[in-house]
Amino acid sequence: MLNSESESLDKSKSFSLIVHKLKKEKNFPTNQKIKVF
Repeated sequence: MLNSESESLDKSKSFSLIVHKLKKEKNFPTNQKIKVF
């Protein structure tokens, strides 16, 4: 249980970082990126 929880937290953090990078570098619309994922 604890391991899966920490993994999901890491995934959400990395996802936020990826979205942030995409928005910063290529100005992707956030809504579209979320729909893709």
